[in-house]
Amino acid sequence: MLVELERLTADRDAAVQAAALADPDFAPLPDGLIARGEALETLAKTSNWLAMRIWLVFLTIVVLDISAILVMSLMPAPQTVVLGEALTAEIAIRQALARAEQATSEAMASMFDARIRAAEAENVADERVSSLRAAIETRRMLNKQVNAELGRRFRKAA
Repeated sequence: MLVELERLTADRDAAVQAAALADPDFAPLPDGLIARGEALETLAKTSNWLAMRIWLVFLTIVVLDISAILVMSLMPAPQTVVLGEALTAEIAIRQALARAEQATSEAMASMFDARIRAAEAENVADERVSSLRAAIETRRMLNKQVNAELGRRFRKAA
């Protein structure tokens, strides 16, 4: 029975709405935020009490918004944020130091490699000079032996 009553009420509302929309003189009442704002403004113009209450509500909302902004801007940052920023900065510094140390060690290693190559080149040059000196010394000895032998042969022949 209750279901049937709800159905009949809904049918009646639909029939009334259809009849109202079919009437050519029907003009629906404005419904929306702007229409409600205009209606509230009209009521506020007729009642000073209501106008003051509207301004108090508006002022309260503005004060709450400004106070939230002030709290956010004037309060110190939470300790976890500050510590996080400090740790991030320390990590960045340590990474920069590590890169600098690595670059320094690579430069030293290349310098040592250059010194080793220079020493090897000097050793090769020293060995070449030593072998040339030994060859010159051998030629001198052979030259002396040949000269001595030739001197002996020419003395015998003379």
